[in-house]
Amino acid sequence: MLRAWWTARTAKNDDRWDLAGRVAELESAHRANYPQPDILLVRRAYRIAEQMHRGQGRKSGEPYITHPIEVATILARLGLDSPTVAAALLHDTVEDTSYTLERLRADFGSEISVMVDGVTKLDKIHLGDAAEAETWRKLLVAAGQDIRVPIIKLADRLHNMRTLKFKSRPSQIRIANATKEVLIPLADRLGLYIIKRELEDLVLQTLEPELYGEITEYLADSSERNRQVSELIPRLRRTLRRFKVNAKLLDRPRHPYSVYREMEKSGSRKPHDPPRVVVVVNGKTTDCYAAMGAIHSLWQPKDSKFRDFVAAKKFNLYQSLHTTVMGPRDAPIDFLIRTDEMHRLAELGIVAQIRSHNGTERLWEQQLPWLRRLLEWQRGVVDSDVFLDSLRSDLADQEMLVFSREGKQVLIPKGSTPIDMAYAGGPEQGHRLVAAYVNGSLVCLTQTLHDGDLVDLVLSNGRAHGPSQEWLLSAKTPAAHLHINEWFDRQHRLRLEESELFGEYDPDLDPFAVDEETPPALLEGWDDIPTRVPEQAKGPLEPSSEGNRQAGTSADTSELPAAPSLAAPPSDNDRGAAPSGENPESHAPHSANDSKQGLSTQPGSAPDSAVWTSKTNRRKSRVSPSSATRRPAFVDIPAPRLEEEKHEGKALLWHEIMARGRGLATERPLAGVAASLGYPDVDALYLAMARLQEDPEKIATQLITTVDRY
Repeated sequence: MLRAWWTARTAKNDDRWDLAGRVAELESAHRANYPQPDILLVRRAYRIAEQMHRGQGRKSGEPYITHPIEVATILARLGLDSPTVAAALLHDTVEDTSYTLERLRADFGSEISVMVDGVTKLDKIHLGDAAEAETWRKLLVAAGQDIRVPIIKLADRLHNMRTLKFKSRPSQIRIANATKEVLIPLADRLGLYIIKRELEDLVLQTLEPELYGEITEYLADSSERNRQVSELIPRLRRTLRRFKVNAKLLDRPRHPYSVYREMEKSGSRKPHDPPRVVVVVNGKTTDCYAAMGAIHSLWQPKDSKFRDFVAAKKFNLYQSLHTTVMGPRDAPIDFLIRTDEMHRLAELGIVAQIRSHNGTERLWEQQLPWLRRLLEWQRGVVDSDVFLDSLRSDLADQEMLVFSREGKQVLIPKGSTPIDMAYAGGPEQGHRLVAAYVNGSLVCLTQTLHDGDLVDLVLSNGRAHGPSQEWLLSAKTPAAHLHINEWFDRQHRLRLEESELFGEYDPDLDPFAVDEETPPALLEGWDDIPTRVPEQAKGPLEPSSEGNRQAGTSADTSELPAAPSLAAPPSDNDRGAAPSGENPESHAPHSANDSKQGLSTQPGSAPDSAVWTSKTNRRKSRVSPSSATRRPAFVDIPAPRLEEEKHEGKALLWHEIMARGRGLATERPLAGVAASLGYPDVDALYLAMARLQEDPEKIATQLITTVDRY
């Protein structure tokens, strides 16, 4: 519809058309496609726009006002309302003329001013390189107020792409790439296929002109395809009547970009366009399935090619039955089956919804959950480059539907994991995620979900225990990455604030600071740390152990759990030297088995990656590249300053906890201890003990009486 009109326009050498003729065509299109148009509003908007753009020209040599007229005409042909058409006429006045937003609001009201402001670019002089990203953010936020804003932007870009040949080659490539990365996916999300298809072809024509010419030449010679279609349509009509289905049959050739995409999928260098027929049923939804039965009674269907988007509509409102059959001479034929209403949605998407609802207020909340998701995560993304990269990634991803235990539909990008699904419900739900069942089976939280999966998320009771750092490697959605990073940023800030009260802050030892170091690299330098309490590497502390000698007592440790294979670090006073009168060799692991269980204490040795991976799942710490000695973050958390003769139990348990190490396989029992004492996680327990935020004797008593249960 839009493309045929533009082709006819250019064939008439429209450079000689006067402005009055173009405005008359705009008014005619508006009257034909929108009931009770406000022509006076449109004329008033045109007069202001023509006055403000007077004297400005385009690269093509035309007066600049021709661009707003063409954009408004595109929207009028789509059937948009009068305020939208008026906003299209005015869409460049605030950006390119002296007409201010305040004056626009005074002249036309807030409805039109919001739309114009939403498509107005931000000033690059003030924002520099961030201007492009922040302009897209502004458009996204404006779409949350009025969904017509991105529709105007798409019409604006469509006309600019039609006239792109007048730009320099670098500008053509830049604009085409931006269209490909953001606006074509946006048109897809809005269901505006009529604009999406033409934009795709124009981008292909710009970026791959030779291939585009080859494909269009192939499509122009469609004699064989037309012969196939002319043979099958009469036969199908007779069968549909026999099945009592009233339907229109439309031949739907592929457009150039669609052929190009099929060439990419198949790896073929030769264009191919098998027959494709759209069956538009004049009746109920059930008639679509009857029509499919009629088609399958004539030709053998290919089961792998069947798609039911009627029972489960796509994220952009699209509904149709897709089936491929082996037609005459075993040639594949594609059929798209839909009702009249579905056909309008398939072409116009959200525009059809706007027209049927007679209004746009908050329409996106019910119809476009993906937009709500984008609006939520963009609020927390401060960095402009990160925002733009995330926006491109999110828009490029196809969506899928999964179902919660309660049967609620959840829309998430394809390739998402249970982590992404959890954070789709908000940060609190994500932070409480413990496990997930998919279709009744317990799965890893990093497992990829598929369309239609039934996902039962297992959440912790009470306060959130927080995410694992490794989730960032598996999470796909920007929202999940945002909330996970926010969690660790918050913990990092708390650590920094508390360290100001209890000692100098060392970012190299911050357990909540993150970088890309691998776990084995983080453990380099452990060989220079003498084993302070070697007995802990073997099992429960005995009264004669090094830990008790340091505590100056022989406390009963029968209630303490078996210590893991990581020796506790020495205190600051003792680090680097063996206790007086003792042989330094006595602090090495007692056997080869002990060396394998714990971290090597031999000079120059490094822990084995496989052992580390199998025994740990700890968070990564930020380690300074210039640091000569690297240690896990928990090493330098000081033990509480206790009156050892009074709180020997806590001193021992402190070393026990420190020996376990944050994130080892034995952290789960510690998590239970922390939860039983009212702490949200083990980290909070460490901090409370290290900084004496609770009464020491109380904690010692509670811990020793609780730990044996875990």
